[in-house]
Amino acid sequence: MSYTFEFQDGPMGVQIGHDCNIEEIDKNEQAFKCKDLEVNDIVVQVNGTAIPEPKTIDQLRELIATAGRPMTLTFEKPIEEDVAALVKKVFELPEKQDEK
Repeated sequence: MSYTFEFQDGPMGVQIGHDCNIEEIDKNEQAFKCKDLEVNDIVVQVNGTAIPEPKTIDQLRELIATAGRPMTLTFEKPIEEDVAALVKKVFELPEKQDEK
């Protein structure tokens, strides 16, 4: 699942790891207002420009430095979470109806 968030001037309010994953979200900053954003989510685009594989913090910094503000980042959930959600959906059993 991917989603976007638009950052305005000022601190973004996130700490980003070497693989472009979110390591920390600062309360009371812009990123905290993004309801979908969670630790371990991955930045995949800056203003619609994809970060090439393998994603690195240096590539992301370069895109952010030239993006200006407002700036839209696109995030994706880690694959493990997508797989876990799919497994749960596939194997979720329907609730039993009371037999009368």
